[in-house]
Amino acid sequence: MIFSISFLVTLIAIIIFFKLAARFSIVDTPNERSSHTEITYRGAGIIFLIGPVIYYLDSNQHLMFFCGMILVSVVSFIDDLKDLPSYFRFIVQTVAVLFLFYDLHIFMIPWFYIPLALIFTVGVINAYNFMDGINGITALYTITVLLGCYFAFDILNANCSLPIAMLAPLMIFSFYNVRKKALCFAGDVGAVCMAFAVIYMIIWLLYKSLKYEIILFLVVYGIDSAMTIAQRLLEKENILKPHRKHLYQYLVHTAQMSHLRVSYLYATVQMVITGLVLLNLSYGFFNDVYFTVITVFVLLLAYYQIKKPLIAKSAN
Repeated sequence: MIFSISFLVTLIAIIIFFKLAARFSIVDTPNERSSHTEITYRGAGIIFLIGPVIYYLDSNQHLMFFCGMILVSVVSFIDDLKDLPSYFRFIVQTVAVLFLFYDLHIFMIPWFYIPLALIFTVGVINAYNFMDGINGITALYTITVLLGCYFAFDILNANCSLPIAMLAPLMIFSFYNVRKKALCFAGDVGAVCMAFAVIYMIIWLLYKSLKYEIILFLVVYGIDSAMTIAQRLLEKENILKPHRKHLYQYLVHTAQMSHLRVSYLYATVQMVITGLVLLNLSYGFFNDVYFTVITVFVLLLAYYQIKKPLIAKSAN
């Protein structure tokens, strides 16, 4: 029922958005970090907010999560329309994450873990946003993450309808975005909104299960983001400035792979890993710590082997 309501509301909302975007010229103009060349409607990810709204109305709980979601979404949408200072976005995201922590009772853990959890959570939100650079990547990757969260909640007998509520807007957005020439982009509002919801569910699952392998639901994005930051630091670059040094950007610009092929590749790799995590949650084949460490190590090795020759080729 919640999926049907979310789907119908989103259908209406996206029609309204396109009319407003055309009227007020809410468009994405390519820059030096962009992997696209056409001017396209941006900020369509505002429709992702429909999922949390319906989730909150359906559960009549989790008010602090809902407030945090509204806060980051509104500020991110304003940022799509007119660039806001990075420090202001960081402050807003930090406040919103504190709301999220309150909702999930994270403040009950030892106090010295709170700053680490805060840095990690804000970092994931921004990494998710930075990864949103080619057609289809956020849509396809996030569908995989939401499905993983949905089945994990089921395995752990936890009642959370958020994955289903978020899935409907994402599917409608995918119709317009997962194509050779996208008609719209999620924008900061879409990536940040989705990241906020995803990290909320990941922390909830971690807190409930105490299984480290849950973090593998985000491992593909996580490795690309972390390794790209490490690469740029080694090259003494300002990591806050635009760039094209994520692996997905090298695959598009250096290896000349299509946007959709790269997006499907990322989603497929994550889907395989998510499936293994769900199997291990269900049957406990391996120790969760060993399973997590080995998976990360294998992916890091594969990442290095793929990216190293692409870096060398782009330098020539």
